[in-house]
Amino acid sequence: MRVRGCGPVLAAQGADNCGCRLGSCDDCRMKLSRTERWILSNQLRILEGLNPKEAADLREQREALERGYEYMYPELCPHIYADKDCMPRAESDEVIEILSLFDTLRWSLEKAEDAGGLKAEDVRFWGFDGNSEGRQMAFCRYFCREGGGRFEHLERGDDFNSHFPALDGYRRMLAVWRAGGRKNPLPPDEVKAILAARRHPDA
Repeated sequence: MRVRGCGPVLAAQGADNCGCRLGSCDDCRMKLSRTERWILSNQLRILEGLNPKEAADLREQREALERGYEYMYPELCPHIYADKDCMPRAESDEVIEILSLFDTLRWSLEKAEDAGGLKAEDVRFWGFDGNSEGRQMAFCRYFCREGGGRFEHLERGDDFNSHFPALDGYRRMLAVWRAGGRKNPLPPDEVKAILAARRHPDA
């Protein structure tokens, strides 16, 4: 079995990472009880029988589990985020609210008889910064694509990477939207007020 590092794996998925060998630090290390290893061992035995071409690799993984070789555990699930990289509920709710806001802005512009000079580009969703807002960017991709396409109309050609920190600006926009009662659709003057809030007051 090949040894992988958590940095490249998690970075490719848009998550933050610690840069260690996958599972070698306290934050990423996986622990499995004897019962859990027994359950997984049985599952791997079944897979060995169902996938003859992969049986040798599956047997290696099963033996590592059965013997409790913790060093090899991360190899069994490189696609599973470490606990520290999981998306907390509060952060998830915030991303959904941000996507809902931009959905409302887009819809408001479409419904307006007089857009007051606003253009589609003005209400375009910018995404999140791939360097400092990786969790938000990955979750955003999920909800705009894999997660049933709930916000598929917010699709971006650059993989939802804003290439600049966007979260603080979104939070200011949300504050204005909430203060106005989260209307949908919004009148053009309120759309403009929300968009203006993105800019930092000291800028």
